Amino acid sequence: MLALIAPAAAHAEPDPVAPESASAPTITSPVSGSFIGSSSATVTGTKTPNSEIQVLAGSSRTNVCTVDNDKPTWSCAVSRLPSGPGIVLSAVQLVPGMPNTESEPVTLDILAPPTIAAGSAQPTSGLVQGGGYPDATITLSIGGGRSWSFPAASDGTWAYVLPRTIGSGTFTVTATQSTSFSEDQFSGPSAARRILLDVDPPGAPRITSPTAGSALRPAGSSFSGTGENGATVDVFAVTASGSDVAVCTATVSRGNWSCTSESLPTGTLTVTAFQKDVAGNVGGGSRPVGVRVAEPAAATPAPDPTQGVDPSPAPVAPVDPPSASPTPTAPTPTSPDAGPPPMADSWVSSTPFTSGVPVLGAGELSWLRALILAGVAILLLLVPARMLATTVGGRRPQPQALSLTGRNRVPTHDDPLPLVASPSAIAAAIGIVVAAGGIALFANPVHGQPEYLRVFLASVVAVALLNLASTVLPRLLARQLFTDAVRVTLAPRLLLTVGVVALLSRVLDLQPALVFGIVFTATVAAGARSTRGVLALLRVGTVFVFGVLAWLASTLLGPASGFIDTLLTEVANIGAMAGIGSAAILLIPLGRLDGRALLVWSRPVWFAAATIVLTVLFALLAPVVDVWQTNGGILIAVFIGLGFGALGFSVWLWRRVIQPALTAD
Repeated sequence: MLALIAPAAAHAEPDPVAPESASAPTITSPVSGSFIGSSSATVTGTKTPNSEIQVLAGSSRTNVCTVDNDKPTWSCAVSRLPSGPGIVLSAVQLVPGMPNTESEPVTLDILAPPTIAAGSAQPTSGLVQGGGYPDATITLSIGGGRSWSFPAASDGTWAYVLPRTIGSGTFTVTATQSTSFSEDQFSGPSAARRILLDVDPPGAPRITSPTAGSALRPAGSSFSGTGENGATVDVFAVTASGSDVAVCTATVSRGNWSCTSESLPTGTLTVTAFQKDVAGNVGGGSRPVGVRVAEPAAATPAPDPTQGVDPSPAPVAPVDPPSASPTPTAPTPTSPDAGPPPMADSWVSSTPFTSGVPVLGAGELSWLRALILAGVAILLLLVPARMLATTVGGRRPQPQALSLTGRNRVPTHDDPLPLVASPSAIAAAIGIVVAAGGIALFANPVHGQPEYLRVFLASVVAVALLNLASTVLPRLLARQLFTDAVRVTLAPRLLLTVGVVALLSRVLDLQPALVFGIVFTATVAAGARSTRGVLALLRVGTVFVFGVLAWLASTLLGPASGFIDTLLTEVANIGAMAGIGSAAILLIPLGRLDGRALLVWSRPVWFAAATIVLTVLFALLAPVVDVWQTNGGILIAVFIGLGFGALGFSVWLWRRVIQPALTAD
């Protein structure tokens, strides 16, 4: 038995015995005086085998790491290092049965990365916030590219608004920081944050109720309109004396908003709405609406039908009998505030033509969107219309004039003179121009207020200037280019086009309106195709340039304050609507319009001219497009265009390709 037990005892492991003496631990990394740009680091050193190491950090000697192994070296990943200059690290060694020993301290400069506050999923206008070291310099970077530096507050908090020049989109943002003790060294980057940046201001909202010239009560008046979903609409009013009044606030839901006023001052008010989107961007103001505020009329009490009549012979206290001729009761005088007060300044009140044109160069004008819409209109409307005209239509003989009364014969010298002489050419031209200006006025709602007499005058002046530019300038330029005589003719039939365009604008509720104001034609009697095409280009170009210059004048004039300023502004606004709108309609390649002569002469020139004119037209109609985008009208317009384009192309393909092939077979 002893022999069997002896070998096992000879190979038994001895129990670990604590060393009789222990050497002090050391910290080999990081070395004293190092800079660490993070709150975490790997600390290494030496120790006595089978001992425990505790790493203490800072003046509070916080235990940030513990290592216990049987090796003579140690390593520890520390993740809770404090930031600051001269942070002291030391390693304390614990050996069972022996006193604790401590390493030589290591002094470090530590600067942890700053933090970026978590943002919401909603768009932001560029505000980024976070925390860092007190009074540090924060450097904010986007996608590893552009960066901006700014100081943190004394408590370490910071905030920065990204510049709007970087545009809208989704960006990844990180931040670093540096301090006086870090010198030219920076902390590591913070955790990345994704932000949805929206720096595009919303389009101007629209006020649909009340309309211009409405009479409102001081309290409880409702205001409504359209805007951008989720945006906040603030409605303001300006009194006749120039004081600003906050009316009400609403949130846009499903493209619509409405709110009710609490108290409005009596008198004439100009109401405007502004909207702020979810990101905090504030857009331009809506088209101002002039209204009148007054107390409701006091109700006159109905006369007592029993007054002066003895109702019954029942025995009652004696009363004086009524006189044979009762004295009539004088009516109660109506208070001046009982009804809508007269608008003393109605001659300068605003109308849809006063500020309906957007400011040229404003941020809400999307030229790329206008260019896309111009291309869509050319491809889905103008080109298919020309296809239908050349395929279905044909040359029709000009009808002979037919006299509905009298003898259908050539007049002779002995016929009696007419009782009423025909108007002169100048009088007829003036009458047609005035009629065109009056018809164009109805492209927007018209109310029976004095200010619309001013608008009528502005419309007539704008249409007259437009026709003057569309006839005189092309004729002068044509003389320099070719020898054929240009004939300018008054065309009363174009009044029908003026009316149709005004009606279309009214039905579609276009604000700014689409206006056509040309009532003269310019033709070359026996010119070549190129001559007619060049003349058409000169005419369309002159009308278009007139509209652009009028738009520029409207922008330079700014808000109107008096009668003359308002009149000039409306002349410029109507001139812009009529000039650009007339140029677009003249380019339609149908009938006797200039667009047909231009297309026959040169298709590339026609396409270029149509693209430029329609792009500017859709930029002018930017408020209309904004509303259509909100209420879904743009989709309906696109579907109608697709249907018309498909119809035109199908008819052309059948008549020009498929039917001839079937006939040939």
